[in-house]
Amino acid sequence: MIALQALTTDEMLRLLRNADEVEGIIKDWQPQPMLPAHLKELVKLSGLTFRELIFQANLDRTYAYQILKGTRKPGRDMLLAVAFALRLNLKATQRLLCIGGRSALYPRVRRDAILIFCLEHGLNYDEAEEKLEAAGEVPLFKGLG
Repeated sequence: MIALQALTTDEMLRLLRNADEVEGIIKDWQPQPMLPAHLKELVKLSGLTFRELIFQANLDRTYAYQILKGTRKPGRDMLLAVAFALRLNLKATQRLLCIGGRSALYPRVRRDAILIFCLEHGLNYDEAEEKLEAAGEVPLFKGLG
């Protein structure tokens, strides 16, 4: 049995291309974690409280708690703000976006390239906002409304 979670995307694609049938591959497939559970785990690992996360990500309190309860689906910029507040790296941020049902950061998109740079260089939320604003791009806080 292959541990599918341990495979890279390229390895998974290769496995699917070379398979004679999909049933044998997907029978042990573990679903992606649901966003509220994933966020709770990330917050726990970060050492922050939910209140600190909400403050550091510049989020509306009610909206943030609705996301954590699973009653609202967050926008892409909200997830990015959370990623910066939690000091996630690029890989963890891309996973958060995927679990949240939002598109990954794409380096050929100017705004995304700036955000990737900021994540890769360990910049915080405020520093990322400054980079976006200096480049004439829409800041994260304006994308949250």
